[in-house]
Amino acid sequence: MKKANYIVFDTETGGLNCENNPILEIALITFDNNFKEVMRYETYIKPYDDLIVEKGALAANGIKMRDVEAEGITKAEAIKALAEYFKKSMGGNHPSLKPVILGHNIPFDIRFMESLFRGSKTPFNTLIADVFIDTMGDAKRAWPTIESLNLGRCCEEAGVKLIGAHRAMPDVIATWELFKFFTMKFRSETKVVNSKSANMPRTTFQF
Repeated sequence: MKKANYIVFDTETGGLNCENNPILEIALITFDNNFKEVMRYETYIKPYDDLIVEKGALAANGIKMRDVEAEGITKAEAIKALAEYFKKSMGGNHPSLKPVILGHNIPFDIRFMESLFRGSKTPFNTLIADVFIDTMGDAKRAWPTIESLNLGRCCEEAGVKLIGAHRAMPDVIATWELFKFFTMKFRSETKVVNSKSANMPRTTFQF
């Protein structure tokens, strides 16, 4: 069976609206179907397109704008670096397969990535598979009676350590561990019902 690589990623942003606020930080880890890490990348991105960085967002994620300005890359540099990263993540067992992306409340991050890449020669949706995995959806399946399923609460329920919450790479690592937890949980539950369960049973979402 041909299997693509997976990319778990997270963005930290200057607000909640992708039309008004920029991505300030992004982190990604690529792994294969056996959960083996292939590569990782993280960077600050300097504010772009005159988008607004809200004080409330900085208070929530703890990002210092002086660090973004000193260590960050430009929008053009970010698009180039990220496009190269996603292209290098293609393959798995077959080089034509695009990576499957996953995250916690991943539609939020997808919207910001689409906005970042808008107008570029390489639209974001051309770099990824046409389905994605959302660990928030997994959490709703696992714990249907819990109302708040933010990453911190899910990590508590799953026994996953989350150190440095609301920063891109710590959130990525925690989401990856959460994904492993749900994969093992659902695989075990599926085997009880059907011994022919898939290797990675998961609800995927279509773009």
